[in-house]
Amino acid sequence: MGCHSDLWAPATGTFSSLALERGWAERFAPLAGAGDVVGTIKAELAEQTGLRPDIKVLAGLHDSNAALHAARGFSEIAGSEATILSTGTWFIAMRLAGQTVDLASLPEARDCLVNVDALGNPVPSARFMGGREIETLIQIDTRQVDIKPDQPHLLAAVPDVLAQGAMVVPTLAPGNGPFPNDAGGWVNRPDDWYARRAGACLYAAMVADAALDLIGSRECLLVEGRFAEAEVFVRAIAALRPETKVYIANAHNDVSFGALRLIDPGLRPKGGLIEVKPIEHNLMSYKEAWHKARRAQT
Repeated sequence: MGCHSDLWAPATGTFSSLALERGWAERFAPLAGAGDVVGTIKAELAEQTGLRPDIKVLAGLHDSNAALHAARGFSEIAGSEATILSTGTWFIAMRLAGQTVDLASLPEARDCLVNVDALGNPVPSARFMGGREIETLIQIDTRQVDIKPDQPHLLAAVPDVLAQGAMVVPTLAPGNGPFPNDAGGWVNRPDDWYARRAGACLYAAMVADAALDLIGSRECLLVEGRFAEAEVFVRAIAALRPETKVYIANAHNDVSFGALRLIDPGLRPKGGLIEVKPIEHNLMSYKEAWHKARRAQT
């Protein structure tokens, strides 16, 4: 309920004034926490599937929240100041703040919001349609930016991208992200296939860096989801945020593992975290040029 509606007030853990004033709150069924047992499987489904009829059904959780819950299983994340950047069609940054955050100060007009985690706690968040934008940029190409065999070639293309001043400025999904009103597109679009995809990864890193700043992300960042395997993207973030330890996980079960931790909060992932090595190029000058080009487009 706290992810995609105006029905909940995250700071107080109650229905919003809108829901109360409109009389909607009283029409809801009793609330259940994400890990609460809400019943057992229906008899007819047990018969059709062969499952035992006493199988318990738990109230579930949103996929990004499941990734957040999974991340808390790592010792580097649990109980610490950390941010999870969940990547897919949406890139969603969720900050596990080590101190109180003024939720009202989050810039709503720049796609910041307050999610609610599996435990009911408010989570300062920022998002943009990174996966959709990357697909928009490489739609004529057949290979994706995260495909394993291409990673060395994409990394090797970065120096040419920087030398040419090739960059993508936001926003390719109008109305979304930290620069919702900017008119985006290529500047000095490269002809090389690898360079275009490397440029798309640098674009995602630049926007992610801006989104992370909006929620005050610091100290520790875990990038999870599909684009955690795009090395130009994650290594560029590590270079752009030198004061932050950037990690990826060596597992592909973040969402399902988060759901399992509702059943057993003591579960720990079998694999550990891998600290990301910053890309070996000076991205600060590129970042400055990127913001200058972005402002020129508005």
